[in-house]
Amino acid sequence: MCRPIPTRKRHHQVDALVVVDRGTSILLDCPLRTDCTMVTAIAAAADLVRTHGRPDRVRIDRDPRFVGGNPTADVPRPFLQFWQCLGVAVDICPPRRPDRKPCVERINRTLRDDGIRAFRPGTLADARAIFQHVQHQYKYERPNQALRGGNRPPQMAHPDLPPRPAIPDVVDPNAWLERFAGIGITRRVQRDTSISVADERSYVTKELVGHQVLGTIAVATRERVIPHDQREVKRMPLKGLAPDQPLPFDAWVAALMTAARDDRTAPGRSRQLVVPI
Repeated sequence: MCRPIPTRKRHHQVDALVVVDRGTSILLDCPLRTDCTMVTAIAAAADLVRTHGRPDRVRIDRDPRFVGGNPTADVPRPFLQFWQCLGVAVDICPPRRPDRKPCVERINRTLRDDGIRAFRPGTLADARAIFQHVQHQYKYERPNQALRGGNRPPQMAHPDLPPRPAIPDVVDPNAWLERFAGIGITRRVQRDTSISVADERSYVTKELVGHQVLGTIAVATRERVIPHDQREVKRMPLKGLAPDQPLPFDAWVAALMTAARDDRTAPGRSRQLVVPI
């Protein structure tokens, strides 16, 4: 989003995590970093809910630092688990559909045209100072044409946002499993009797080779159930789950950040992070 900053890394850029309240178009936050990863995205999300409380829903794009390499994976990556364990619904925008997050796209253009292109920052400190200036103008001085804004700056049109639920003292690290209750996942059985489950291979019976099976998750027993022809073929314990013990909020966030750091399937750098809320 910003011009390259002089570092030892070629083409190294500053990334902006743009956070917008969708109902009011208020720019809640826009931190800048030179090392944006899923780990830093989780840390920023934790700071967000500490400050503003839990939203009902978040809408994100398909940046791999949010969803990992496969947005439809059986087991969500740590950033998605963060929201799902807090009971927040997550909408993932379809590919090449920026119109699904127009508030963010509008702010991105303002930050780019009125900030980066106008002042051409050369360091991270310069970029942060410029973004703070542009954010203040956007929130308090620049009229916004959103239907709820009345052609007034967002912060002036909505000076007091309704309070949101506070973060819980403790969190069940496996609460994201509730998202899969009653949802089936279709897989075709390969010649070696394997099916792809959560980035791993699991094996069923030879009689199912070439067939499609609809697997479901038994949340209570933490197992994946494979039925076929109205009978249960196999049960497989779910792998990679955290211990069934609630964790204090900060400890749970630290565990998610460690999991994101150790995730071998995490892709490399991508474009800017965008989290409209």
